[in-house]
Formats: sequence, C-alpha cells, structure tokens
Amino acid sequence: MRVRVGEPATVRFDRGQEMDSQRPIRAVAPGNDARNERGAQRPIQAAAEDRIADADRQFVEKASAAGMAEVKLGQIAAERAANSGVKDFARHMVDDHSKANKELEAIVSKKRLNASRELSAEHQRLADRLPTLQGETFSRAYIDQMVKDHEEAVKLFQQEAEKGRDAELRQFAERALPTLREHLKMAQQLAKQNSANGATKNSSNTK
Repeated sequence: MRVRVGEPATVRFDRGQEMDSQRPIRAVAPGNDARNERGAQRPIQAAAEDRIADADRQFVEKASAAGMAEVKLGQIAAERAANSGVKDFARHMVDDHSKANKELEAIVSKKRLNASRELSAEHQRLADRLPTLQGETFSRAYIDQMVKDHEEAVKLFQQEAEKGRDAELRQFAERALPTLREHLKMAQQLAKQNSANGATKNSSNTK
C-alpha cells in the first residue's frame, strides 16, 4: 500500500477496489433496532393470538356438549320425574337450551369451529342411570347434576364473555349468562327442597 503526502489515504484490495479512508462511516439508524425488535415480537404476538383462538374453540366444544346434555337429561326428567317442580324445571331446560344450541350452531357453521356431537362420559352415564331411578332418588340425582352443570356453565360463559377473542361468541356468552344464572338459582332451590323433603321423611321414619 502506497500513501502520498497530501492525498487521501487509500487501501488497495486484491481485486483493484479502493476504499477512501476519509469516507464517513454510515451508522445504523436507531429506528432499525426498534423495527427489528418489533419484528421479533410478531411471532410472540401471533402465538398469543393462537392461544386466544384455541380458548374460543374450547369454549364452543364445552358449551355445545353442555347444552346437548341439558336437553337430553331434561327430556328424560320431563317424562319421568314424579315431582312437578322438577318436571317443570326440566321442560325449561329443554326449551332454553334447545334455543341456545341452535344459536351457537348458527355461529359455528360460519366459522372453522367444531361443536361437540355427543355427550360427555359423565352425562352419558347419568342418562343411562336416570331411567332406572324413581321418585326422590330420581329427582335428587337429576337436580344435583343440574346444580353442578350450571355452576360450571356460569364460569365458562363468564370467562368467554370477558376474555373471548371472537366477537360473536363473546356476545353469545353475554346473552346466555342471565338465563344460565337463573337456571342455577332454580336448580339450587329445588336441591334445597329435595334436601328438606328427605330430612322430613327421615324424621317421620324415626318416630
């Protein structure tokens, strides 16, 4: 490398290219780092969105399975329950949940979501067992399950109403919540009546 006095120093490369030693060095703009960071965050944000979408799909599966169970068990109870209050409650379950199931199905049909098409193992066992029961034993088995189911349903629909990503599913959950809370209240009242009737019967038997 030859450097002449008074001239800019140059560096000669093997391929004949020269680089001026006085040429300013280009600095990386600060904004580039910010863009790179935002780009790195995109996969994380996409993963978070996928998790939210998964939660919506799980809501559809659980809500559709629960709704189908309430209709099936309600049909059995409306036909076989001896207690008039339990029978009336069962008819409410069939009517209200049939309407909700149709509404949910209409939403699901427009989206890439799968609704449950069969009862859970727990509900299938009860559907098989109920026809073998009678009187207060039947009422207690059915109503106890209704209390449990609607406690879970209220939590499930409340979570979807507050955190659901899909607007239609979120609005569906919001609309259904008042009815589900009313169902829970009715089931709890019937459960108390069943307990009171059982206690009265046991007291009479001990006299």
